[in-house]
Amino acid sequence: MCAACRHLARLAEKLEALRVRRAELGRWARVLLSERLAVVWVELTSAPLTGSGRARPPLAGQVQVADETGLALEDLLNHRAGHGRPGSASAAGLA
Repeated sequence: MCAACRHLARLAEKLEALRVRRAELGRWARVLLSERLAVVWVELTSAPLTGSGRARPPLAGQVQVADETGLALEDLLNHRAGHGRPGSASAAGLA
């Protein structure tokens, strides 16, 4: 069996397994949606690459949380690097 046929066969198996579990997944979704929900959005501010081209950790992360109606519950900005350091939040224009 070629790689493409093997991939399609695995996809067909996965779809069949999900079809069999459809009722179970439906019950799970009903329970989940009957409770209060929160939507969390995290946006990271990337640091510039090092001189050698390696990635640095993110400079900051903004976390926004809303309930199921869209009402904002939290809006936090977390700076990940100290001020004045190369690649700091202030250098990224976040401070």
